[in-house]
Amino acid sequence: MDLLLALKTNIVSVVMAVLALFLLWKIRGKQSRFDRLPPGPAPNLLLGNLLQFNIKEAYKYYLELSEKYGSVATIWLANTPVVIISGYQALKETMIGLGEEFSGRAIYPLLMKSTYGYGVLSTSGHRWKEMRKFSLATLKNFGMGRRSIEERVKEEAENLVEMFKKCEGSAFSPADMLLNAVSNVICSIVFGQRFEFEDPQFKSLLRTVNTYFAILSSPLGQDVMVFPLLSSVLKDPKLWKNPNCFDPENFLDADGRFQKNDAFVVFGMGKRACLGEALVRIELFIFFTSLLQHFTFKAMVPPVELDTTPTNCSFGRMPRTYECYAISRK
Repeated sequence: MDLLLALKTNIVSVVMAVLALFLLWKIRGKQSRFDRLPPGPAPNLLLGNLLQFNIKEAYKYYLELSEKYGSVATIWLANTPVVIISGYQALKETMIGLGEEFSGRAIYPLLMKSTYGYGVLSTSGHRWKEMRKFSLATLKNFGMGRRSIEERVKEEAENLVEMFKKCEGSAFSPADMLLNAVSNVICSIVFGQRFEFEDPQFKSLLRTVNTYFAILSSPLGQDVMVFPLLSSVLKDPKLWKNPNCFDPENFLDADGRFQKNDAFVVFGMGKRACLGEALVRIELFIFFTSLLQHFTFKAMVPPVELDTTPTNCSFGRMPRTYECYAISRK
């Protein structure tokens, strides 16, 4: 009777204890299935390694892991194992040498729901191959790689310069204007027209895209995930003369001539490399040359005080915004 009375009195505690034991048993059982994973820091039974780093600056923690455990390491996000691959050689061997095996994509519930399981970002396997093939063919049909695309980019660059001129004399953030210009190039290709910066529908579209990627930039997924750590290549002192600063000499040989660097992997590697790389390169060249021909830019603070760490980093690196002055060249 005393035992039954004690159980009735502490029924909540008993249930919680049973649930906790069951959860620990499930976690241990799951982790035992991954005994052959690469080395990494010891995880907490419930939260894995989540308490060991700042999620918004996860890439810094990943870089530290690569230095301690080598080019392939494992961490746990709660009860989900994540394999971190770093270093140019390891990434080349996996993302390119084993491109087919590493061409899959983790399941992002939001992405799957909003795309109904279609699109090059959310799909894997045969469907992804067909979607990527279709996307490349469509971009080519719309003028990708042709003179017509350059003309669209030049037109948008002229509009961008005019927008900057309106801000002369006052500090402003160019982020939205640059996003507007890049987005308008795509709109002119897909829809056959560009939009004015203040167009409410266009602003709504840009807000949706920004929110979309901000949500995706939180670690999600299931089963064994693989994070290719491109930051480890872009900041490798063995591959770059000055990896922590913007330095044009990283792309110059001893005679001051342009020299291609295979470690410049900002567009990804392997079969999942950026579809729009060719277009982006054109935009970067035309936008920046146009702006630098018309303006001298001055920061609000000394360059050494600028914080260039991204605001978030997982699916993508979300850059910080800055204010500056754009002074017309006379």
